[in-house]
Amino acid sequence: MKSIKEKQLLTISGISRLELEDEQLFRIAFPKDSIQYARSWLYTLRTSHGEDGKRGYKFVTPDIIVVIGYRNNVMYVTPILDKTHGIILQKLCQAIFETTQCRVLLKKFHQESYEQFHVPQTQLDSRHLLEDDSCPETVLQLNKIFISPQGEINPNARKFIKKVKKIEQSAIQFDVIEDITKFSKTKVKHFLAADKEKYASYLPIIDYLYAHQKDLRYKIMLFIYKKKLHGIFIGEVFSLTEMGFYCGVTSKDTPGMTEWMDSYYFRKMFFDGIQTVYLGGSEREGIAHYVNKLFPYNPPYSVQAVMYDHMLKKDEFSLNIRPINEDDFLPLAEIYCKAYNSVEELGEHWTKEIAHKFISSFYKRQPDLFFLAEYNVKIVGAIVAGVQPWWDGNHLFGGEIFVDPQYKNTDIEKRLVKHLLTSAQSKYHAVAWDAIAPNTGNHAWRSFQKYGFTQVPSWKIISGDIYTILKRLQ
Repeated sequence: MKSIKEKQLLTISGISRLELEDEQLFRIAFPKDSIQYARSWLYTLRTSHGEDGKRGYKFVTPDIIVVIGYRNNVMYVTPILDKTHGIILQKLCQAIFETTQCRVLLKKFHQESYEQFHVPQTQLDSRHLLEDDSCPETVLQLNKIFISPQGEINPNARKFIKKVKKIEQSAIQFDVIEDITKFSKTKVKHFLAADKEKYASYLPIIDYLYAHQKDLRYKIMLFIYKKKLHGIFIGEVFSLTEMGFYCGVTSKDTPGMTEWMDSYYFRKMFFDGIQTVYLGGSEREGIAHYVNKLFPYNPPYSVQAVMYDHMLKKDEFSLNIRPINEDDFLPLAEIYCKAYNSVEELGEHWTKEIAHKFISSFYKRQPDLFFLAEYNVKIVGAIVAGVQPWWDGNHLFGGEIFVDPQYKNTDIEKRLVKHLLTSAQSKYHAVAWDAIAPNTGNHAWRSFQKYGFTQVPSWKIISGDIYTILKRLQ
């Protein structure tokens, strides 16, 4: 049964329940530039879980994919892909907070990947809240397991190895099952239920694996003794030599059992060709200390858990709007082509050369009302309009607004319009803007009705009162 907060979450446009059938969608979306622990379908299931172990939620648009979980009265948001470098992610976090009034915690946040989303760099203290982000992620090189940089046995591992040998010399003989469907799902759930939080965290993974029993990308081991489950280990293969480790739960009812199972599992992976294992951050310092005995290495990326600061303004990012000059014609022509060629309904096919001439002609006509927007010195869009007298005062006429499609779901269009109208009102006392609007839902003009533009039937154009528009743009 969904909680009130989850029902509220589902009222946000683009958010829906995460389904097992979404696997391929996420696998396609995972960035291919590098292997990371969180770029895993198993981790997606785990990070989005609810308090009772049910699957969480997803937010999907052509530009962003995010998974969301609700537990501890916190909305856990894990970004998978955001082509706007954090702009939409910030808007989503704000919408979640305003709708649910819950704290929003971003998991596996990589600042370099979300350069337009600036979060406070404050240290979060709650280990319970941070979950697997409490301690840094690590990478285990299996060919150097237990070995120090000097090629000697890592001193921290000697006690570990001693415990492994003790189990090997004991009378305990585990049956190892690598096909999870060969063991009762009910017994697996009962085993995990000994820890409420682990049960909720791993249940979505267990449900998925029983439904996809023949997928060879998953490395699973169940350790059985006297027909009773004592340990479950689950990993996901990334490549011929790399994998992520997503579940390692043991009963801990015999000293050395956990160490023996870890050793058995990782050695078997090494014999299967795996050389590198990506380990998630630990939820407790004790576990992190235990993991360090295996002598892990820092991953080639850095992620953290950060609390979203809802006091930030929704549109607070590094946007600069300025007048254009002739040096801007070429990059603007490239964006113009991208913007209009991507709207298939218009059937227009612009080249950079023609777009360059078009922009040049507008610049010569009204250079002081031609503005561009840039993020960190990168040009991402522009707006322009001319001025002419009319019976009720000066009107803006014609005009163009075009934004790189990568940023189409941001506030850039709104802020460009506001800047243009404010300038035209101040300099020319303009009272209205009359413009031709392409009759397609994929073009910027189509969204201007909410700002105060209305269609003039006899002209087949739209017109808006500048005072009204600026008031609505506040």
